Order: sequence, then C-alpha cells, then structure tokens
Amino acid sequence: LLSTGLQAANAEDPCICSSPTRGRADHTPGRRHIPTTAHSGSRLGQPNSLIYMRLWIAEKPSVGKDIAAALGESVRGDGFITVGSDVISWCIGHLLEQAPPEAYDPAYSEWALDYLPIVPERWQMNPCGATKSQLNTLGLLLKQADSVVHCGDAAREGQMIVDEVLEHFRYKGDVHRLWLREMNTPAIRAA
Repeated sequence: LLSTGLQAANAEDPCICSSPTRGRADHTPGRRHIPTTAHSGSRLGQPNSLIYMRLWIAEKPSVGKDIAAALGESVRGDGFITVGSDVISWCIGHLLEQAPPEAYDPAYSEWALDYLPIVPERWQMNPCGATKSQLNTLGLLLKQADSVVHCGDAAREGQMIVDEVLEHFRYKGDVHRLWLREMNTPAIRAA
C-alpha cells in the first residue's frame, strides 16, 4: 500500500502518509480560518485563532462526500464540506489543462513542422473553463490550510490531478496521502 517511499504520519492513521519532500518552514498551526461559506472576493470563513485546518482534496465530488460522511456531521459549502476543523473539497476531474503552443511563443500559433518538437523548460497549465470556479475555491482553501490530505485515486492519474492543483497554487505546507481500498463508510473510517 505504501510503496512510493512515503512514511506513515502516525500509528493511528496507517493510510494517511506524509511526503518527506514537502514542508513549510513558516508553518504556524492555530492561525487559520475554517470556511463556512464561499463568496467571490471575500474571506472563506470566520476567524478562529484556535483551530488547525486540515484540507482533504478528493479527485471527484462523490469521493469527497463519502469522506465527509465518514468523518461525521457536516456542513455543506459552495465546493466544499466542513466537518469540525476538517474541510473536504474536490477536483472535478482535471481542473487544469496544458497551455496551447502559442502561449510559449507567438510563432507557434501557425503550425509548422520545423517547430517540432516543442519542449518548453517549464510546462504552463491553464484553468479549464467549465471547472474554473472549483479551482478558485481550492485556491482559497489552500491559502488557509495548515495541512492537506491528498485523496486522489491511487492510480497515476488520480495522483496527478491533485498534484497539479497543489503545484498550480504553489502549496508549501505538509501534504499527507490517503489511499483507500474500498469506497464505503466503514473502510474510510478504518483508514
């Protein structure tokens, strides 16, 4: 189950794993806000200086809802669910797509065999139009999160979907990984 070199965060949560490559030097638990509603251009929540916020990011809404149900009584927001100091949100498949060739060089706007292959130094990703509001919600939540639990599916694509969001927003906090064998409440609670 933990074959990618990740180490278990603690003995009580064997399926929640810490990535040894992520960490934030300025990490200050207890100085975050727990979201209750989402409004464009405003803060996502009400200040509470005593609460540590853990953000769970699932690959799809159905998994996010299952995780929230397993964690306990929840309050639904716009693109997220709160359960105590935990906030569960989700991607809706891919929230980002590769930038078109002309984003790297205007000359690439016209196709020519001489331009191939196009291999940029750093790949650019753009928000997908239909899911941009969910990407914005995740960005606001990531700014407030003390830690993240990566709940993407265990396959490569599930890993990549959430990783792209974390990279897009340059999240530097602690990231844990949740891998589930089954998607039912008893299995989620056991994990």
